[in-house]
Amino acid sequence: MAFVPTPEQRAAIEHPLADACVTAGAGSGKTAVLTARFVHLVDRHALPVRRVAALTFTEKAAAQMRERIAAALEARGRHADLEELEFAPISTIHAFCARLLRLHAVDAGLDPAFQVLDESESLLLREDAWDEALLHLVRTGSSDVAALARIATTDPRAELLDLLERVRGSGVAPSA
Repeated sequence: MAFVPTPEQRAAIEHPLADACVTAGAGSGKTAVLTARFVHLVDRHALPVRRVAALTFTEKAAAQMRERIAAALEARGRHADLEELEFAPISTIHAFCARLLRLHAVDAGLDPAFQVLDESESLLLREDAWDEALLHLVRTGSSDVAALARIATTDPRAELLDLLERVRGSGVAPSA
């Protein structure tokens, strides 16, 4: 089934030569719009494939975009562009930023071999940091637990209660 854009989607696809951000709910056609915009920029404005970035949040959407762009370029007989597609920055925002940081690691003060944490590694690291911070407050007798609550990312009260429960279970007693 061919993608028939709404007037709003058509405006996003044909937006003047400038950065564009497509935001909409799940299943609304964001990937189709980004794909059509990419092809429009390459086909109508003769932009090099390597110079058009198409960024999304999920690996699945990035893979779909790359596949759809390849199919559209092939249908248009743009074989040279198709060969360049491998080098186009079509990826997740995280992968794009990691690639950019690796290219400029020294300037950014980073180890070029840095790794982006996956979701489970990130969660474990955050939990460890919370535990360490709370244990420090307990050991030093600090009553400023509100400082920890201010940096909580989701529900500060729930995170703090969860941490307090873990500290109680660890057998560490507050210093007098």
